[in-house]
Amino acid sequence: MMLIRQLLESARPQTLTVFHGSGPHADGIRQNGLVAGPMGYHSPGWYVVATDFDSALLHATTRDGVATIFEFEVPITNARWEGDPYFWPPADMGDGQKWFAMQRPLPAEFIRKVHQVE
Repeated sequence: MMLIRQLLESARPQTLTVFHGSGPHADGIRQNGLVAGPMGYHSPGWYVVATDFDSALLHATTRDGVATIFEFEVPITNARWEGDPYFWPPADMGDGQKWFAMQRPLPAEFIRKVHQVE
Protein backbone atom coordinates (compact mmCIF):
# COMPACT_ATOMS: atom_id res chain seq x y z
CA MET A 1 0.00 0.00 0.00
CA MET A 2 2.82 2.39 0.88
CA LEU A 3 4.57 1.71 -2.45
CA ILE A 4 1.42 2.59 -4.40
CA ARG A 5 1.09 5.85 -2.47
CA GLN A 6 4.73 6.73 -3.17
CA LEU A 7 4.29 6.01 -6.89
CA LEU A 8 1.19 8.19 -7.04
CA GLU A 9 2.94 11.01 -5.21
CA SER A 10 5.91 10.90 -7.56
CA ALA A 11 3.63 10.94 -10.64
CA ARG A 12 1.87 14.16 -9.59
CA PRO A 13 3.12 17.49 -10.86
CA GLN A 14 5.06 19.36 -8.21
CA THR A 15 3.75 22.77 -9.25
CA LEU A 16 0.52 24.30 -10.49
CA THR A 17 0.65 27.01 -13.17
CA VAL A 18 -1.95 29.75 -12.70
CA PHE A 19 -2.49 33.17 -14.25
CA HIS A 20 -3.68 36.48 -12.86
CA GLY A 21 -4.69 39.45 -14.99
CA SER A 22 -3.78 42.89 -13.71
CA GLY A 23 -3.30 46.43 -14.85
CA PRO A 24 -2.96 49.25 -12.36
CA HIS A 25 -1.62 46.99 -9.59
CA ALA A 26 1.04 45.25 -11.69
CA ASP A 27 3.98 47.06 -10.06
CA GLY A 28 2.82 46.05 -6.58
CA ILE A 29 2.37 42.41 -7.64
CA ARG A 30 5.88 42.35 -9.15
CA GLN A 31 7.31 43.63 -5.91
CA ASN A 32 5.11 41.97 -3.25
CA GLY A 33 3.42 39.04 -4.99
CA LEU A 34 -0.34 38.55 -5.14
CA VAL A 35 -2.01 39.54 -1.89
CA ALA A 36 -5.76 39.44 -1.20
CA GLY A 37 -7.72 42.65 -1.17
CA PRO A 38 -10.50 43.70 1.20
CA MET A 39 -12.39 40.40 0.91
CA GLY A 40 -9.45 38.56 2.46
CA TYR A 41 -8.36 34.96 2.14
CA HIS A 42 -11.44 33.28 3.58
CA SER A 43 -13.85 34.03 0.77
CA PRO A 44 -14.08 30.89 -1.41
CA GLY A 45 -16.23 32.74 -3.94
CA TRP A 46 -13.52 35.28 -4.80
CA TYR A 47 -11.63 33.80 -7.75
CA VAL A 48 -8.40 35.59 -8.50
CA VAL A 49 -6.29 33.11 -10.46
CA ALA A 50 -7.06 30.71 -13.30
CA THR A 51 -5.33 27.82 -15.00
CA ASP A 52 -6.22 29.42 -18.34
CA PHE A 53 -4.31 32.40 -19.75
CA ASP A 54 -7.33 33.72 -21.66
CA SER A 55 -9.46 33.86 -18.49
CA ALA A 56 -6.81 35.98 -16.81
CA LEU A 57 -6.62 38.22 -19.87
CA LEU A 58 -10.41 38.62 -19.92
CA HIS A 59 -10.38 39.83 -16.31
CA ALA A 60 -7.35 42.10 -16.65
CA THR A 61 -7.64 45.84 -16.84
CA THR A 62 -5.39 47.90 -19.04
CA ARG A 63 -2.83 50.49 -18.05
CA ASP A 64 -1.69 52.69 -20.91
CA GLY A 65 -3.38 50.24 -23.30
CA VAL A 66 -1.52 47.21 -21.95
CA ALA A 67 -2.85 44.37 -19.80
CA THR A 68 -0.38 42.55 -17.58
CA ILE A 69 -0.82 38.83 -17.04
CA PHE A 70 1.21 37.21 -14.30
CA GLU A 71 2.12 33.55 -14.67
CA PHE A 72 2.70 31.91 -11.30
CA GLU A 73 4.33 28.55 -10.67
CA VAL A 74 2.89 27.47 -7.31
CA PRO A 75 4.29 24.50 -5.37
CA ILE A 76 1.56 22.00 -4.57
CA THR A 77 1.24 19.24 -2.02
CA ASN A 78 -2.19 17.78 -2.83
CA ALA A 79 -2.50 17.04 0.85
CA ARG A 80 -6.18 17.99 0.76
CA TRP A 81 -7.08 19.27 -2.71
CA GLU A 82 -5.39 20.61 -5.82
CA GLY A 83 -3.59 23.82 -4.94
CA ASP A 84 -3.60 23.33 -1.17
CA PRO A 85 -2.30 25.17 0.88
CA TYR A 86 -2.38 28.31 -1.29
CA PHE A 87 -5.89 28.02 -2.73
CA TRP A 88 -9.39 26.93 -1.81
CA PRO A 89 -10.65 23.94 -3.84
CA PRO A 90 -10.94 24.91 -7.50
CA ALA A 91 -14.06 25.84 -9.39
CA ASP A 92 -14.17 23.71 -12.54
CA MET A 93 -15.31 25.96 -15.37
CA GLY A 94 -16.41 22.98 -17.50
CA ASP A 95 -13.93 23.38 -20.34
CA GLY A 96 -10.85 22.09 -18.56
CA GLN A 97 -9.90 25.37 -16.91
CA LYS A 98 -10.12 25.99 -13.18
CA TRP A 99 -10.42 29.12 -11.12
CA PHE A 100 -9.02 29.37 -7.60
CA ALA A 101 -9.67 31.62 -4.63
CA MET A 102 -6.59 32.32 -2.55
CA GLN A 103 -6.06 31.18 1.02
CA ARG A 104 -2.76 33.02 1.42
CA PRO A 105 -0.47 35.32 -0.56
CA LEU A 106 1.46 34.14 -3.60
CA PRO A 107 5.00 35.45 -3.03
CA ALA A 108 6.74 37.35 -5.82
CA GLU A 109 9.26 34.50 -6.17
CA PHE A 110 6.41 32.34 -7.56
CA ILE A 111 6.17 34.64 -10.61
CA ARG A 112 7.53 32.66 -13.55
CA LYS A 113 6.76 35.16 -16.30
CA VAL A 114 5.03 38.48 -16.86
CA HIS A 115 3.10 38.78 -20.11
CA GLN A 116 2.31 42.21 -21.59
CA VAL A 117 -0.71 42.20 -23.93
CA GLU A 118 -1.82 45.25 -25.91
